[in-house]
Amino acid sequence: MKQKGFTLIELVIVIIIVGILAVIAIPKFVNLQKDARIADLKGIEASLKSANSLVYNKASLKGLAGLEYGNYHNDYDNWLIIDGKKISLHYGYVLGTAWNVGGILNVSKKDWNIRSTGGVFATAYLTPKSAPAFESTNVSDIEASQCYLAYGFNKMNFEVPVYSLVTNGC
Repeated sequence: MKQKGFTLIELVIVIIIVGILAVIAIPKFVNLQKDARIADLKGIEASLKSANSLVYNKASLKGLAGLEYGNYHNDYDNWLIIDGKKISLHYGYVLGTAWNVGGILNVSKKDWNIRSTGGVFATAYLTPKSAPAFESTNVSDIEASQCYLAYGFNKMNFEVPVYSLVTNGC
């Protein structure tokens, strides 16, 4: 009677081959997750730039493009209603607060964490769901994670927004 099945040597060889494949595949899979996070951040950056361009054009048509946020010398309030939300502007661009950035992007809180600092030079920090600091409510923790998009205004050239993509920790 002939026995069917694998010998011990055949099983060991298969286990070794599977182990080698796992050692090769796991780092590639981990890299794919990092690449996916970076792609998410680049996508939201493009969306924010596009939305900001549209807001600037609308602000220009209403004569708001040259107005500084919070300047009491302005004759007009420096904001627009977009999708039913009051969006504050700084020289026609979206002010870098979580409320304003979240308002123009209209992204789900389940997928994106948006936090910000305050004031005219407010910076909004956007982190995707898969990022290490997604659950963080503290801006310094988000910065320490090194996986975010920062949007705001620079004190040296405060009329044009700055987009800073940080991906070292993704």
